[in-house]
Amino acid sequence: MKKTLFLFACFAVACLCGCDGKDKEDHLTETSVTPGDDDNTNPILPGRFPALKVTVWKLSGIVNVPADTLRELDPKDCAECYTLTFDTDSTASGRAVVNRINVNLANDHNLIGTTKVYESVEDANLFYDMALSVKSYEYEAGELKFFDEDKQNYLLYKIIEQ
Repeated sequence: MKKTLFLFACFAVACLCGCDGKDKEDHLTETSVTPGDDDNTNPILPGRFPALKVTVWKLSGIVNVPADTLRELDPKDCAECYTLTFDTDSTASGRAVVNRINVNLANDHNLIGTTKVYESVEDANLFYDMALSVKSYEYEAGELKFFDEDKQNYLLYKIIEQ
């Protein structure tokens, strides 16, 4: 009986004093960082996003990588169409032609969210198809590129206001 009580007491002391939680937190932080964070491609940790807050972006078009072509979307004379305004470094809102769009760079599964309701411009439907297929993004020198899954096409946004 004394042996059992002694073992139980040792186990209880080990459980209470054995870990202050720091090792666990350090491990979680280390596993949250993935290779490639430094190239601004799908950053995971808050604070690792490019400085995008209060910037405004306009879609230049859809780039077809294999053909090396840029397709500009109609209506070209609409200043507010296909724009994004970042309210934080990782979230933005804007519009296509009629409908609103939202961007969340921290959401790896759904970077661009939108509803597709009554767009009278045919190119807007092309935009929606591409936006809903976006799986990754890259940021570099005034350009945001939102790629489809196989990186054969991307939405090319350029900064218009800082």
